[in-house]
Amino acid sequence: MITSQKKMIEFINFQKFSNPNQNDSWKTFLKIGFFCIFMGYVIFVLKELIVGFISLIFFIIGTYCLYFAYGIWKKNN
Repeated sequence: MITSQKKMIEFINFQKFSNPNQNDSWKTFLKIGFFCIFMGYVIFVLKELIVGFISLIFFIIGTYCLYFAYGIWKKNN
């Protein structure tokens, strides 16, 4: 049990990120930054698509109601 905890601690070694002597320490933050920007863009696009889809449904329902009302009006006149 102690060895698995030690491996977990070694897996999350935060000194690796803050050590300025390593040449690759900036790559991790670059990947995290790009991932966060990408996820924000995906959420923004999905939000716009969902709102567009809901508005399209209301346009279709409204058009159908107008068509139905015109049909009833045409039969009564």
